[in-house]
Amino acid sequence: MAILKVAQLGNPILRRRSSEVPLDVVQTPDFQRFIDDMVDTMRDYDGVGIAAPQVHTSLRVLAMEVSSNPRYPNKQDYPLTVMINPLIMAPDSECIDDWEGCLSVPGMRGFVPRTHAIRVTGMNRHGETINLSLEGFPRGLCSMKLTIWMAWSIWIECATCLHWRSKENMKGFTFKHKERRETFTDP
Repeated sequence: MAILKVAQLGNPILRRRSSEVPLDVVQTPDFQRFIDDMVDTMRDYDGVGIAAPQVHTSLRVLAMEVSSNPRYPNKQDYPLTVMINPLIMAPDSECIDDWEGCLSVPGMRGFVPRTHAIRVTGMNRHGETINLSLEGFPRGLCSMKLTIWMAWSIWIECATCLHWRSKENMKGFTFKHKERRETFTDP
C-alpha cells in the first residue's frame, strides 16, 4: 500500500490530456499496484472518487466508492468501481445542478450543472468490458472525472456558484469564465 501525493489546483498535470491504457498494460502487476495505490489514496484522503491525473499520472483511470464516508455522511453507499478508458455513451438531456468538491481543490465546493443520468462504458481493472448506467451521486462522481479531469479542464470552471473556505484556497487558479457567484467563509 502506498499513499500517493494528490495534485493540487494550479498543477499543470490537471490540464494535460490523459492517455488511454492498453489492455496488455492493464493486466500487469505494476498497473494493478497503481490501481490499489489510487484506491488507498482516495480512502486515506476520505475521498469518494479519484482519477489518475490527480495522482500525477496522465492515464484514463478512475476509481469511485462511497462507504460510510465522513465527508459525505448522507450519501448512499456505492461499491468500489474502477474504470479504465471510460467513455460517456449516452448522457441524459435533462440537467440538474448539484454541489461538487474535489481532493485537488481542497476547501471549496461548487454548484455544477450535470446531466441527470449517464451511461458509461470502459474496462474494469481486469480488462473486462463494463457498461454502467449511473444516476444521482455516482453519476456526479463519474461525470466530474470523465468530463473534467480527462478533458483538460477543471470542474470549477463549470460551476455556477462557488463556496471557498478562504481566499487562500484560490492560489494558482484563474477563471476562464467570469459569470459566477462566489462566497467565502474565513475560518
